[in-house]
Amino acid sequence: MTLFSRFYRLFSCILLPTIGIIAFASCNTDSEKQIKEVANNFSSAYFNWRFSDASKYVLNDSRRWLVYASSQVNQQDVDSLRAMKEGATLTIDNISYENNGSIAKVKVIVSNYLLMDSIGIAPRVCQHGEYEIPLSYDGKEWKVSLSAPLRGTNIK
Repeated sequence: MTLFSRFYRLFSCILLPTIGIIAFASCNTDSEKQIKEVANNFSSAYFNWRFSDASKYVLNDSRRWLVYASSQVNQQDVDSLRAMKEGATLTIDNISYENNGSIAKVKVIVSNYLLMDSIGIAPRVCQHGEYEIPLSYDGKEWKVSLSAPLRGTNIK
């Protein structure tokens, strides 16, 4: 066996797959980092009722849900928000992928936030809530994809 044959076999059997795995892991890490950043920035703005800031992180079709949420805010809500000593805090808990990795669902745990769950009724302070933030990848970047206002689970 010639030296070239040995090198070719080594390259094709060991080095090439290793390079592919490293490249894939690097892309996946960058993608996950961007998903966490978008979910965190969107959630921070959304749960602190800064809907205009939240709109930077959503798809164009999703903006209507932020407009809807902001249109329901009245002076009593603003007063309740201002009375809070500190804003909402959140933790990114889990990311799951669908549709060959082009859709991600991020579980966010939110603490100490003001929940507006009924129109015409004053919002209430919640100590804990879990939300699933849907994101879509358009080939360049991840964006939040809302099909309705966010609804939480395990709200306390």
